[in-house]
Amino acid sequence: MMTIIQKVQSNQICLTLQEKTTIDIPKNYLFRFISEQNKVEYKCYLTDISISPSRFNLFNFIESTNLTLKLGDYILKVYQMPNGGSVDYTLGNLCEITKCKVITTPTSTSAYNAIITSQIYD
Repeated sequence: MMTIIQKVQSNQICLTLQEKTTIDIPKNYLFRFISEQNKVEYKCYLTDISISPSRFNLFNFIESTNLTLKLGDYILKVYQMPNGGSVDYTLGNLCEITKCKVITTPTSTSAYNAIITSQIYD
């Protein structure tokens, strides 16, 4: 499933990292966004705010505060880092690879509701 990130908004990113996490405490997660258009990389640390990290991990990403991303499609790689601060992802443990899309405003989906009538013949 693709993660949608809306520009200049607070976005929640939900992942399941527990099965690939190797270091107990602290859990420092480096997020690496790689643009599919021009291969430019953006990196930042996010804090897990999940109330049940053994089941899922929840991160609050504020676009334009944590990072400023251009519109488009990205590969998102999440690494568990042995210590916070370093953006050298080769020092960390790769926990997740997924896709995300940065948009300006959410698009609405139109649905067609057909009226179905049935006729009963005797």
